Amino acid sequence: MENNSHLTDLPQHPSNEGDEIRNRLLLAAEEVFAELGYEGATTREICHRAEVKNVGAINYYFQGKEKLYWEVVTRAMKHCCGGIEGFPVWPENLPPLEKLRGFIHTMLKRLFEIPRPSATQLMMREMTRSEVTEVAAHSIRQNIKPLADLLRSIIAELLPEFPEMQQILIGKSIIGQCLYYHQNRAANALLFPEIAQTVSIDELAEHIVNFSLAAIGKGPVLTPNLRWREKA
Repeated sequence: MENNSHLTDLPQHPSNEGDEIRNRLLLAAEEVFAELGYEGATTREICHRAEVKNVGAINYYFQGKEKLYWEVVTRAMKHCCGGIEGFPVWPENLPPLEKLRGFIHTMLKRLFEIPRPSATQLMMREMTRSEVTEVAAHSIRQNIKPLADLLRSIIAELLPEFPEMQQILIGKSIIGQCLYYHQNRAANALLFPEIAQTVSIDELAEHIVNFSLAAIGKGPVLTPNLRWREKA
């Protein structure tokens, strides 16, 4: 008969207490995996940070470290990207330029409002691997591809005469701008504190829209922004 004495201090039935312990383990694991990666993380360290004394808790709640990692990465990427939930539902007759402006504004707002830095750190750890892991591929299909498809449809509507590959590259360039301002915000705050303190998400979104449209010849040439000159 199997000896389960190592589980005696864990809830034996689903309960609020069990849910609370499980959630603490998920949050702690996100921090540890983000800092150390899958290989460097230990179940003991995860339990320590979660303030869970029994290291058997990870097997009890997640059937092991591998399944815990899968759930943590999936949650982190959904937390950071979240698919198209929260994006505007535009009327069919709305000009594609307004859709692009709404997309960029929503993307920036979502990026800058992510409350868990460890989720971003873990997602970037997965996204910058030389080979995409199975869990990352699953999360990308679920949470990032819908965003890519939405932006791709907007670009196609805005630039129907452009080849498909060029449309995709333009979309990637726009996303690259959004990610730059988010991922490098700490460095930018040191290098350009006047921008970090004065430029709002609305103004940043408008800059990315205007810059991108000017670059592809679909907007006016950029001119000095007198409002920012007043802020300087």
